[in-house]
Amino acid sequence: MKFKALITALTLSLVMSCMAVPAFAAEDNDEALDKTGAAQEQVAEEQDNDSEKAKEEEKVELDEPEVKTVMQSTKRVKIKWNKVDDAKVYTLSKFSKKTGEFKVIKKLGKNNRSVLLTNIKPGKKTVFKVTAYGKVGKKNATGEKKVTVKTPKVLKRSSKNFKQTNAYKVIKAARKKLGCAYVSGAEGPRAFDCSGYTYYIYNKVSSVKKIGTKRFSRNSAQGNYYSLKKYDIGRNVKKAQPGDIMLFSRSGGKSGIYHAALYYGNGKIIHASSPSTGVIISYIAHRKVAAIIRLPKM
Repeated sequence: MKFKALITALTLSLVMSCMAVPAFAAEDNDEALDKTGAAQEQVAEEQDNDSEKAKEEEKVELDEPEVKTVMQSTKRVKIKWNKVDDAKVYTLSKFSKKTGEFKVIKKLGKNNRSVLLTNIKPGKKTVFKVTAYGKVGKKNATGEKKVTVKTPKVLKRSSKNFKQTNAYKVIKAARKKLGCAYVSGAEGPRAFDCSGYTYYIYNKVSSVKKIGTKRFSRNSAQGNYYSLKKYDIGRNVKKAQPGDIMLFSRSGGKSGIYHAALYYGNGKIIHASSPSTGVIISYIAHRKVAAIIRLPKM
């Protein structure tokens, strides 16, 4: 009996010992698994990094386009760029402050490398991006260039890049007729009356005709208002730009318009003034503005 009791005690002791061992073994096993998982994550991360590096090494870029802007007016700007080797397609994108991203507004083939924008907001900066797409060997490649466009709120002869504008072409053509005689009913090329002068500059001078502003026929100053009134921007001289057609009446009203001129800038007009002066540049002075006409593309 004593021997059986001893055997029973030893058996219980052994069972208790076996029950205790797995708890420590489990803890050691969890720690080992944690270490193994961390090692695997590190290996995976290193593999991802190696993969990204490999992609960067494989990435091929085209040359950046050389982008230029030509300001035709405060609302019209042409963006153009050079040919990029290996480029097959070009896109022009506009940056949106709302989304913080560029959005493609024009897609062009490899032989078309300019876009005329006709809805520029004067006085505000707008960022555009030209992107060239192509292949180098069998790999896709791109090249891009950003450009900021900002036109003045009111165009002046002193404005930067004024010589690029359609207004400059009008003023340049108008100046060539300084000193010509004033003759009632004349419309050039060596003599003019007031409305004949504005008509000649806009409809007969080749460099100005290319602007596409042939909008009115030969008429009186009052007749010019009736045919052009949809382009009337008001009477405020501070808003006038070089090349605008200015119409004058004795009261400043729309009836009784007796004189037509081209705005020159700084409160001056260039016009066929009178038989005694001919075509001159003078201040608006006492004349009352009835309407300021700004033709499309000006």
